[in-house]
Amino acid sequence: MHPIRILQVFTTMGRGGAESMIMNYYRHMDRSKVQFDFIVHRNQSAAFDDEIKALGGSIYYLPEINPLFPKQYYQELRTFFKTHNQYNIVHSHINTFSSFPLKIAKEFGIETRIAHAHIAMDPIDLKSTFKSKSSIIEALKKL
Repeated sequence: MHPIRILQVFTTMGRGGAESMIMNYYRHMDRSKVQFDFIVHRNQSAAFDDEIKALGGSIYYLPEINPLFPKQYYQELRTFFKTHNQYNIVHSHINTFSSFPLKIAKEFGIETRIAHAHIAMDPIDLKSTFKSKSSIIEALKKL
């Protein structure tokens, strides 16, 4: 029996709080039943990369998301999911940008899609934050 494959989406796998939390789960779970792979958006080595590979996970590097020009990122994701169709779950940790990978995951029939924000507020002004989060919530409702 193959393990359930969960694709974790992060900016990078540095030693941040969300990254450390996921790695704690990854170290202690039964990897014969559940396996994590990772999409990251910086093509550079980070703190947990070697450990992820040692635990049996893969790391895929995609370009950073440019919200003004999302078509290139959508195309990169479509190409990724065409060649990596083994995922049962996509768990995105990229805060206000989680709708980008989750939308494409839906196109490829991945039924379980999780948007997970680990911060209380984005580092921009309050009015813009509420506008942004409202539009993201509306977009996620359509998924």
